[in-house]
Formats: sequence, C-alpha cells, structure tokens
Amino acid sequence: MSLPHLQKKTLLRNFNCAATTYAEYSLVPQAIAERLFERLELIKLNPSTIVDFGCSTGHCTRQLAERYPSANIIGLDFAPTMIAVAEQTPHPNIRYLQADAQATGLADQSVDLIVSNLLLYYCDPELLFAEFKRILKPNGLILFATLGPATLQELRYAWAQVDQQTHVYAFMDMHHIGDLLLEAQFADPVMDMEMLTFSFSDAMSAMHSLKAIGEQNALMGRSDHLIGKNKLQQVTEHYAAFRAEDGTLPLSYEVIYGHAWQPDMSAQQSMDEQGAVHVPLKLVKRR
Repeated sequence: MSLPHLQKKTLLRNFNCAATTYAEYSLVPQAIAERLFERLELIKLNPSTIVDFGCSTGHCTRQLAERYPSANIIGLDFAPTMIAVAEQTPHPNIRYLQADAQATGLADQSVDLIVSNLLLYYCDPELLFAEFKRILKPNGLILFATLGPATLQELRYAWAQVDQQTHVYAFMDMHHIGDLLLEAQFADPVMDMEMLTFSFSDAMSAMHSLKAIGEQNALMGRSDHLIGKNKLQQVTEHYAAFRAEDGTLPLSYEVIYGHAWQPDMSAQQSMDEQGAVHVPLKLVKRR
C-alpha cells in the first residue's frame, strides 16, 4: 500500500528546488529531530554503522556523527541537489548516498541503526519497512518520526472551503504504523505522539515555509494549473479563522515517534531433543 499516492517526478522536483532554502526554513524538521534524538538518549546502543534515511541537507546526519564519533554514517536521500548541499559540509565519518529509500542497494544486515526524520509519509510503508528489515543487523534499531492525521489541519480546512481538490496529504495514524511494524516482524515497537504548533504572521508565510523545504503537493491526480490569486486570497481569508489573540496564525503538526528492534532469530530459536527447531509465534509473519 502507499499513503499518499505520490508522483515521484514531482516529489523529486520539489526537493531539488528546495535544497538551497531548506536550511533557512527547516525550523519544523529541526525541532522534531531534536525531540527524536531525546528518545535516542534513553536507548543504550553502540552502533558501528548508521544510516540517516531522508537526510535532506544533512542536519540529522551531522548530529549523529557528533553523538557517535566512532561510527560510519551514511546520509541517504533521493534528491541529488539535497545531497550536493549536504556534501558542502564534509565530515570524515559521513558519506552521502543518493538512492531510493525503498531500494537502497546497501548490503543485507549491514546497518546497526536506522534513523528517519519525516520520511515515512513519502513512501510505501510496507516497502520501506521491508528495506529497513533487509539491511538491519540482528539486534539493530530503527528510530523514526513521521506525521499523523491532524497535521496541517488549519491549512486543510482553509483549502476545503475553496475547492474539492486534495491539497494536504492524508497522513497515517499511529496505530496503523505500529501494526505495520509488527507485520514486518520488528520486535518491541514503541510508539508515541505529540502535537506541536508553530506560529506565523500570515497564511502566505505558513505556506511559503512548507514550499521552502519541499513540502508541496505531489499527489497523483492533482491539477497542473497554477493557483490563481483569487483562490489564494480565499484560502488566506478562511485560514484567518484560526488567528490567535496575539495576531499570529497556527500551523499544527501531529508528530508520531517510533522505534523497534530487529530480532535475532538465531538467539530466539530453540531445538528440542529430536532436533526440531521451534520459533516463537510472535516471530512468524501474519498474513
């Protein structure tokens, strides 16, 4: 399954165009990354190989290099311009790789830690988790942040008053993601969620902040026509219904955090006196 259904060419164009403005406008991804790393502090891990999935211009990748100075770190992104900007800040323990997150080309069981900040909703989650599963070593960890259904609810409402087209992605809920982790045979998944709200002076500033980091509409079936000034004006008027007492406009994010482990199948199998191997039922994939 894929949620949402995206045009990869449009998505790639959006992120390539945003590479030069991403660092300046990436307040939201950086704030979420900070909270993601707080969760990593609670986990005892000494990884030798780490992959930052959806590394963009390398903010999280460089943080990982500081946290784990002896680890080899790969920053992976499918937008070549994002990779080019990331490489402008070299680090001896980091190499960058342009690749599809769902088919990286990395070796089987070669990675100890996978970190992914705001990538999941751009992918087919089943394919992405399968790739995580393939490259992760036994007892390896995945740690990720993604967005839930209440994300951009103000913007979603404002557009819904203007036309019937889909302008904001339909994000997956936390429980669905947790179920997919179990179906992919990850062990001990832990999920939690929080609402974050960022304030902007006006609706156009909020929408520009999204465009500047590549968060534009790439849904299949979207209109290719330019959005007229009249329609944008209507959107801003409806958005104004959310104006706070201090005059600012909110933009809400439902942030979902998760982590799970790659089970060590060899350690969890047992053999009886007749030589039959027994595998715990929880490790058998559900169909």
